Order: sequence, then C-alpha cells, then structure tokens
Amino acid sequence: MVSVVQTQVDAYENETGATNVSLDQLRQHDYLTAAQVQKAKKEHIAVVNGKAVQR
Repeated sequence: MVSVVQTQVDAYENETGATNVSLDQLRQHDYLTAAQVQKAKKEHIAVVNGKAVQR
C-alpha cells in the first residue's frame, strides 16, 4: 500500500506542482479512492515531505 500511495503522491505533485500533499487531498482530487485512503490510514501510512511512510 505504501507504493500505491507513493505513486499517487508523485503523480499529484507532477501534475499540480503541489509539494505538501495529504491523503485527504489525494482523495479529494481522485488520486486515491475512499477505500484506499481508509486502508492507508488503517496501515498507519502517512505522507511526510512528499514521501509515503508507514509509522
């Protein structure tokens, strides 16, 4: 799941120029589904400085 989130973070950053990305932003802009965000949160995955990390 970390790799899925990271791929979508990279895509979002490349397409929008944004540098401070959250799971909620990825969901709002349809880069992740609600189910993917829920799973990422369940697995304690967060986006920190443009990197998906599991805490």
